[in-house]
Amino acid sequence: MDYPSDLDLLEFFEAEPNIDGDIQTYHAQDSSGAAIAFSFNTSDDSVQTLLKHDERIVSLTSHECLTRMWIDGETLHAEVESVSYRIRFSMVLRPFVRIEWSGIRTR
Repeated sequence: MDYPSDLDLLEFFEAEPNIDGDIQTYHAQDSSGAAIAFSFNTSDDSVQTLLKHDERIVSLTSHECLTRMWIDGETLHAEVESVSYRIRFSMVLRPFVRIEWSGIRTR
């Protein structure tokens, strides 16, 4: 499984992660009141996003079978793949938080 380096993630989120065992969680907030908690677990290759607006949960998404995660410019990408589906994720933090999850069944 490919992950961005700790330094690349630090530069992307502009914050240190909270670390609990194998789980790293990054927090970010934009000027509109949107806040994101992005976490991933390197031991079971899972990823989760929690999007809040003014402290209200807007979206919580979690997937296992993470196969790849990378940073391309201002966008964090991830791919989740199993025998029957493929899911893609992208996140931008600036100027406003934007998260996109999309998936397709492969069987």
